Amino acid sequence: MWEPNDIQKKIFLKLLTSEQLRYSEIKPKNLANDLFNYHLQFLLKKELITKTGNTYTLSTKGIKFLEETKPISRTEGFTQNYRVSVLYIVIRETNESKTILVQKRTRKPFLANTGIPSGKLLKGERIEDAAKRLCFKETGLKCVFKKIGVLRSIRNFENELFSDGFWFVCVSTQEPSGDVENISTHGENSWVSIDEAIKIEEGSATRSSFIIDVLTYLKTPNTHQLEERIVEESCKLTSL
Repeated sequence: MWEPNDIQKKIFLKLLTSEQLRYSEIKPKNLANDLFNYHLQFLLKKELITKTGNTYTLSTKGIKFLEETKPISRTEGFTQNYRVSVLYIVIRETNESKTILVQKRTRKPFLANTGIPSGKLLKGERIEDAAKRLCFKETGLKCVFKKIGVLRSIRNFENELFSDGFWFVCVSTQEPSGDVENISTHGENSWVSIDEAIKIEEGSATRSSFIIDVLTYLKTPNTHQLEERIVEESCKLTSL
């Protein structure tokens, strides 16, 4: 993805706080005209800014770019978007016992790591609809889900921030229908007991105490009484 350089960032910052500005009002001091003009024309060609007469302003495309793709603040410059995903727990009851669907990753990061499956939330998509879509796409199962919490996970690797994101956690509310795809493009799917699912999560590279608590609660007969929780966790990754 294209990354704005320092000069382009300064142009954005100027136009972010004004309806319209002239060339001289946007141009940073002590910057050569030809260099500044090159980057100004670049943003015009990308249609991120527009020119009307002798003034410049952010275009609708530019405003959307700064709002969704590259958020920007007046004091800190460009900031990082958070990853927003859905983690879905599928429950199946067989012979009066519950089993949980887990997925072994077949791509990096966390290649060969096993855990509760998840996927990205799409813009404009309802959370429970996303869980339903992801479940069918990744496992072949049709499920109805209930949102039971939000997990923010800050992950560090080798003393540096690796990732920071939000996972909406959903649990299936009825028996899944269809046949599970044991191997899909997203991973290797399998059914395990709740106790085994807890052990897997405890040994996972992305271990979450919140998910362990949810799985433990699912061992009780009152799973429909799960209340929504918002949890923030930090973890140190031992491998990728």
